[in-house]
Amino acid sequence: MLAAAEPAKNWAAWRDAAGHPEKVERIRNHLAGLGEWWTVASVIKREAYVRDLLAPLRVDDELLGELIR
Repeated sequence: MLAAAEPAKNWAAWRDAAGHPEKVERIRNHLAGLGEWWTVASVIKREAYVRDLLAPLRVDDELLGELIR
């Protein structure tokens, strides 16, 4: 909705998680501390969890793959 309301701003670029390294690093640290839940979670659950943590940012497949491993 923001992109439609403010077409002059580049919201797509802002939403790219790779452009927010401090947020991605906090997510990495959080994931490292999840313990057993994370190690037994399915790939689908891991992906959904990481996407939820990063929202409203969007993560590309390469970064998502790094984070869920």
